[in-house]
Formats: sequence, C-alpha cells, structure tokens
Amino acid sequence: MTHSTELRCGSSQEPPLQASKWLQLQVLADSQEMERLFDAFGNFLIFKAGVLCNAGEGEISKEEFLRLYSNYVDALKLGQLPDDALYRQSFSSVFTTDPGNLFQVEVAGNRRIIRVARPVLQLQMHKMSYSSVDGKFRPMVLGKDCIFWGLQFSYPQLFQDESKEVYKALEEEQFPDSKLYRILQKWLRQETIPTPFIVDTHQINVPIRLGKNCVEWINRHPQL
Repeated sequence: MTHSTELRCGSSQEPPLQASKWLQLQVLADSQEMERLFDAFGNFLIFKAGVLCNAGEGEISKEEFLRLYSNYVDALKLGQLPDDALYRQSFSSVFTTDPGNLFQVEVAGNRRIIRVARPVLQLQMHKMSYSSVDGKFRPMVLGKDCIFWGLQFSYPQLFQDESKEVYKALEEEQFPDSKLYRILQKWLRQETIPTPFIVDTHQINVPIRLGKNCVEWINRHPQL
C-alpha cells in the first residue's frame, strides 16, 4: 500500500463504541463471491481493530484482504485447516466508509490500537459447533474442534453518543455505514443459501449462510 489513511488520535480514557442490539450474520463464501461483495460496497476502508500495530500499519488494502480470504478458502478446498495465526488479526477488522468513525490510541513507542467510536461494519473469524445433545449448530464458538466457517459480520441497532442520547444506528443519513450492512443483507440473499447439513441421514437447514459457489466443493471441507 502506498498510502495510509490517517486516523484521529484519541486518549486511552476516551470511551470506545457504546452500542447494543447487534445484528450478526455468519457466512462462508467463495473468494469470487467475496469479490462481488466488495464491488457492491463501493468505496470503503478496512482497518484492524483492537490489536496492537505499528503506526500506519492498521489499514488493510482491499486487495490484501481478498488475497488472505482467497488463501483461507483455498485451504478448505484442499481439505486443509486454515492456520488461525495467519488470518485472525486481518479478519478481526472493521469496514467503514468514513475514517472519522475510528480513532487510534498510542500505547507504547510507535505502537497503536485502533478503536471504534461510531457504528461500523465489524468482522470476526467465524467458527461454529454442532451439539449431538440437542441437535443444534451454534455460531461463534471457540474451541479446537469448532468448524471453520468464514466470517461473522456485525452491526448495532442502537448507538449511544457522549451525551448519552440513543440513536437508531440503521438510519443511513447519520450513520453511513448502515448502508454497508444493507448491501451485505442484499448480497447474502443473492449469493448465498441457508446451509444444508446432513446429520444422521436427516437434512438440517441452518441460518448460517453458505455461498452458492461453495456447494460444488464444500464436501471437501476437512471438518465435515
């Protein structure tokens, strides 16, 4: 990357994002489907959030993110488990159309932590688990036997500002990144399906999404 977006410098006492009633969407998409999502988003920026990084290194280019995501998917296609360490920081990121929604805090020397001030589209590496006790799949579960399943996108419904006034964060004029969430919803409807799992000869359709392009190779997933 030849240019790095400069973020506002804040203090360690400045409160991070005050938000609630999070909307969460989990999806394993093919790399080409992810590229189409980025095209639909238009102009936006990607930053690592909540992790230590050197000054100027908190931003991730779209090309770098898509390269990492493609490598992640390629590992699954080959029947291999992705290496957490290669992807966790970049997948623990935020998408925003306005860098003013973020600020950075100097920690030690030239190190920084990027924090969220106003609603943005937040990401996490997503893993899920299946319980034979109640026959349910659960998203965002930690553990060595949990199933690698793409990304979780999150966006809040409510936001509280410094004056303690509460706003609806899905109103586009005040919170432009709500548009990213709505584009994501539309993309999910067009490009993905509820995941059909076969458990003990019975098909279970799970709300966790699967890209339509993934259907042809998903049986090579090393944990299925």
